[in-house]
Amino acid sequence: MSYTPKTVAGVYHPMIADMYLKTSSAEKVLVMQTNRHFDNHGDHMDDEYYELLMDLNDIRSKAEQKVGHFDRIDIRTH
Repeated sequence: MSYTPKTVAGVYHPMIADMYLKTSSAEKVLVMQTNRHFDNHGDHMDDEYYELLMDLNDIRSKAEQKVGHFDRIDIRTH
């Protein structure tokens, strides 16, 4: 599957280092690269991870205003 990435500019969140849209003939995927690694070992997740998930609808709306509709969101950590 061949993707053509397009940087999403003008949408900011403190936990997002990079955001781009990957487009193929099958789907459009918004990829958010976090600026840190989230660890889910134990009974609770990191508070910053929850903050990112709580803000996801707002981030999605802003990104759609910039690049149009997309099919899904991938969140990647480094």
